[in-house]
Amino acid sequence: MFTRKTTLIIPTRNRFNQIIRNLRYFQRNLIYFKEIIIVDSSDKIQKKKLTNTVKKYKNIKLIFSKPSSSRQRNLGLKNTNKKSKFVMFLDDDIYFFKNAFSCMDKSIENETKHTVGFSFNVTSKNKNQLSDKFKKNNIFKLLNIYSDKPGIVTKSGWHTKIINLEKDIYADWLSTQAVVYYKKDLKNIWFEEKFGQYSYLEDLDFSYKLKKKNKNLKVVYKAKYKSPLISKRHGFTFGKIEIYNRYLFVKKNSLDYSYFLIGSLFRSLQSLGTGLIFFNLKSINRFFGNIYGILISIKKIKSIQLI
Repeated sequence: MFTRKTTLIIPTRNRFNQIIRNLRYFQRNLIYFKEIIIVDSSDKIQKKKLTNTVKKYKNIKLIFSKPSSSRQRNLGLKNTNKKSKFVMFLDDDIYFFKNAFSCMDKSIENETKHTVGFSFNVTSKNKNQLSDKFKKNNIFKLLNIYSDKPGIVTKSGWHTKIINLEKDIYADWLSTQAVVYYKKDLKNIWFEEKFGQYSYLEDLDFSYKLKKKNKNLKVVYKAKYKSPLISKRHGFTFGKIEIYNRYLFVKKNSLDYSYFLIGSLFRSLQSLGTGLIFFNLKSINRFFGNIYGILISIKKIKSIQLI
């Protein structure tokens, strides 16, 4: 199986139980990695528990870091075994289906060498149908803000979800929740640490760099997992981050500022509408965060244009 030639990198913070659950899943299903690198930014008590547990494993390397998903993944990359053929990134809170790794192994084995990234397929029963229909209308498509196809990056810098797939797809980007890359293709490719501690969009930015090099990114629909924290994104701080980090992504990849601003306006109105319709104070706070993020972005765009 591909895992025997793979360095598994898991950034974590205060989720000792989730880390142990995934390690036990690997043991039960006889999934062996060349090495596992856990990059931990936990508080003192959680850090001590994890340290004592990791001592029982021969192939686990524990590295400590300040909180930042981007920084933690970069530290994992820098400490990867030189003989590893693959690098796999894994979030600490997900649940794999029993045959997920065997399905992924078959896909990697049968795929062309031009494909450098392979994502597992996230499944969820919590479908926001109203939100999805709103995003996929013809106006959004004409304005290059969104798409009705999964895994697309539009001119606005907005990307479409990849979830509950019923067939394999080739995408413009891949999530780092559960993804495998050929190590040789990651040379000089790093996660953007300017995205801050929350590191929102770091996986979009990372994988899109590979796509721009004309590399294929594949999502394997039979290799399934669940993510319990997939929809917990609310509040002023996240509202600001989701706009400003999107601006940074647009700037880095020379996408269209005008489409980005239109998309940001629609995103803020969506937050406001959700807050008013469902009496959700967190969504209303997210709206104000969105507006603040737009104002910061406009200021940055003007300063770039003056230069």
